[in-house]
Amino acid sequence: MANGKPYYYFRKPGCARLKLPGPPGSEAFMAAYQTALTASTPPSDIGVTRNAPGTIAALVAMFANSSTFKYELAADTKRPMWGILQRFRDEHGSKRVALIRREHVLAILEGRPPFARRNWLHAIRHLMRFALYVNMITDDPTRDVKARIPRKGEGYRAWGEEQIAAFREHHKLGTRPRLAIELLLNTAQRRGDVVRMGPQHVRNGRLHVRQQKTGASLRLPIFPELQEAIYAMPSAGRHLTFLVTSTR
Repeated sequence: MANGKPYYYFRKPGCARLKLPGPPGSEAFMAAYQTALTASTPPSDIGVTRNAPGTIAALVAMFANSSTFKYELAADTKRPMWGILQRFRDEHGSKRVALIRREHVLAILEGRPPFARRNWLHAIRHLMRFALYVNMITDDPTRDVKARIPRKGEGYRAWGEEQIAAFREHHKLGTRPRLAIELLLNTAQRRGDVVRMGPQHVRNGRLHVRQQKTGASLRLPIFPELQEAIYAMPSAGRHLTFLVTSTR
């Protein structure tokens, strides 16, 4: 209560405290309450009110609580990005966003391994684009910055029919490696999506899955090679995923 006027807040464990408008029971109050109840926000130690306006710390807090971060980015993208942004905030949080220049971004990336440099640039670029959106900066300091990964050798060679046949010959039906390769070959999905596939996704002779990275809903045909590999597994139908390790 302040100046004789009561204020109400919603606090969910592990989430930021949110102020609720209007008196309890009012339309505005209940709408805000329902939004807060279903929201999943980063930990409260990144609250905007705890950071000086215009600083990197304040920007990170705003971005973390924005719909862009919470709803428009895939979970697999947000997790590593949030770790980088926390470190970025810890190292540079008191600095003014408006003063960041291209040379500063280059200095932050300097000395990091190639893949780390690319991931840091990806995270900071998202942050700076959000800063443009909320008018904290007028020019994106990451716009002309690139973080190329140097090529070493010729990379991985794609398997041909001969290599696939040899793998199938070595790993018979009823083994986990055989089921894994049939899932990968017959669905053409990312590894992270394949390991989540299970009997509950089979409906009307198709695999109904949602890609974790893109959010796209797919109905994939179950080809005979895959169907045979699923049926041959001793654990088929007893778990929530087709691919089961010794720990799950």
